[in-house]
Amino acid sequence: MRSARLLGLPERKQLYIRDRLQDQFTWYESKAANNREQADNWLYVVLGIQVVALAIAILRILISGVPLNPVSILMTVASGALAWTQAKRHEDLTEPYALAAQELRELAALAHDISDAETFEKLVLDVEEAISREHTMWRARRSLPLGIVTHSRQ
Repeated sequence: MRSARLLGLPERKQLYIRDRLQDQFTWYESKAANNREQADNWLYVVLGIQVVALAIAILRILISGVPLNPVSILMTVASGALAWTQAKRHEDLTEPYALAAQELRELAALAHDISDAETFEKLVLDVEEAISREHTMWRARRSLPLGIVTHSRQ
């Protein structure tokens, strides 16, 4: 950190953009994509199980005398998978991570045109605020029980 502060503005800017701004942008973007993919995958699992259960239920109606009825078991498994998606909150995390990545992308686009120390300092504060804001929201979401949403009254 001390050696970075001794560098000139162009070098500090390049170091900050590469090692902090771009690194965080990549992290948030990959987290958004991963959570979106996980939410989609679990949705397909639940839907697939329900389709199989429906097909078996229709077959049992059409073909009388089938002794095995796995429909209730399949629906229980589907309910369990749905509960798992709610516990993991993939859908809830996708949007905030994508929003943070978008904000960092916009700040990165502005960063390359900075030529004075005062503007660079403002950029650093804006980037750190964006990261801190998302992290604070993440911590708040993790401390709330499922299904509870609060709104700030500021």
